[in-house]
Amino acid sequence: MRLSAIVVFLFVGILTGCGGGAGRDSSSTLVVPPDTVSETDPTPAPTPTPTILPAPDPTTAVTISGSVTYDRVPQQENGALDYDAIVQLPVRGATVQLLNSEGEVVSAGITDNEGSYSLLSSPEIDIRVSVSAQLLQEDGPLWNVRVVDNTELGALYAHQGELINSGASDSTRNLHAASGWTGSGYGEERVAAPFAILDSVYESLQLLLNLDANIDFGELELNWSPNNTTDDGDFAIGEIGATQYIDGTIFILGQENQNTDEYDSTVIQYEVMHYMQDNLIRSDISNAPVPFDGQHDMRVAFGEGLALALAVMSSGSDLFRDSYGDQQSMGTSFSLENQNAVRPGWYSINSVAEIIFDIVDADTTDDDDLDLGVEAIFQALNSEIYNLSQARTSIFLFTEALKSELSDSQLQALENILRSHDIFGTDEFGSGEINDGDFADALPLYNELGVGESINVCGDAIGGLEFGFGVRRLVLLNAVPEGTYSLELTKTFGNKDSDPDVLIFSGSESFHSQELSSTEVDREFGEITISSSSDSYLLEIIDFTNVFAESSDVGLSCFDVSLFN
Repeated sequence: MRLSAIVVFLFVGILTGCGGGAGRDSSSTLVVPPDTVSETDPTPAPTPTPTILPAPDPTTAVTISGSVTYDRVPQQENGALDYDAIVQLPVRGATVQLLNSEGEVVSAGITDNEGSYSLLSSPEIDIRVSVSAQLLQEDGPLWNVRVVDNTELGALYAHQGELINSGASDSTRNLHAASGWTGSGYGEERVAAPFAILDSVYESLQLLLNLDANIDFGELELNWSPNNTTDDGDFAIGEIGATQYIDGTIFILGQENQNTDEYDSTVIQYEVMHYMQDNLIRSDISNAPVPFDGQHDMRVAFGEGLALALAVMSSGSDLFRDSYGDQQSMGTSFSLENQNAVRPGWYSINSVAEIIFDIVDADTTDDDDLDLGVEAIFQALNSEIYNLSQARTSIFLFTEALKSELSDSQLQALENILRSHDIFGTDEFGSGEINDGDFADALPLYNELGVGESINVCGDAIGGLEFGFGVRRLVLLNAVPEGTYSLELTKTFGNKDSDPDVLIFSGSESFHSQELSSTEVDREFGEITISSSSDSYLLEIIDFTNVFAESSDVGLSCFDVSLFN
């Protein structure tokens, strides 16, 4: 379905054209009967940056005020959408403008928490109210969040009312974005969808602002279109595969009767929290699309689990819900208040999410005795322990950073929560961990190597993912003085040709600073430089055959890792 009535085909918040009657103003003093107004949809085309007129003279100006609302289709307990329970909610924090007949900006502002706005206009001129799907804050805490159409050149969504004379006195104009639901499908424009997406982001922003009132959230684009499908291919025509975060941008599914996510708040907020991790905190792996269940690299388990927990907290419930299927009548749902992890452990996304949720929540009906609030989560994430540690991001590093602020009784409660998820490691390196996830070579989590020593390290392709469980193994370099060293990996076990490789990290670097690149089968060697004996170094050992090869070529690979002067 075409959205020409609400898509503004600009890249900088330009607002032109109007909907086919879906967004009429209502006014207590300047009522334009619907049957007297004729509007046509605009022809999609890029439009020049609009002229922003000087502010109206306050001594003669009239005030145009009102509220902006949208249809929210709620989710049932199982995640399916409930079209029989549609409610009207305020469009909060959105950019609202008064435009004259030439499309020039007469005045602009932001809707408040109730969706209300109040703007000045010169008297006796034709103006319309226009609200864009944009959260913009340029003073104090900073953000610029835009909902755009990836199938229409990244056009910003907007909803506009009728062109009506401003009159000689103050007036009220309300604007409502309808869902477009006819009872059996979306027979009309889905005007509400971009604003539902925007409001989900608004909720996440409020969670973060409660922790840091001066947060610089940055710029975020959310790409939604009714043409966005689960097909993999060309994003410009909607073949996005899944709702996902990619390099600073979020893409959201929208094809009805298949999978729509505009009303699935926690799905959107989950991706927003990926953006947050990528831009605002330390994250050694910012986003690695994986299923919630199963076993994963500990960095993936923590990053995805943290995003999941914060998404559910943003929504104000304990449920993660996702709708799909014919008429969006099917869904999936699970609670973070209950034990959901199929394979609990340090490698489980669900375990990490439930642990973080239990640390924060104040529900006295569950088994945990902690009620630290979300502030404690961000104190730990912003601590020196978390950000400067040589250890990689994981549930171990996070809880070690958290422990510094806890009393003895709280420490015991935290240990009880971790034990309930089969997590036993005692420090940021997971020392003493005994849960190997049925892969004996997964432990210890960090091997140790000194100059003149050789150790054997094994990895596998369990899970079949680039950052799957057991694929990447970590080695700490102990007491290595400044200088240049020879590092060698030699295969000792495996039923296939291997492609060993090693990444070298310095301190808490999130990305490798050195890399060996020899091309021999079953062997890797080269020189590494230790620039300062005070720095800590970490090796990540990988058999790239297990990362990128066909399933028939993957399997257990073991290597002797040696370090020499």
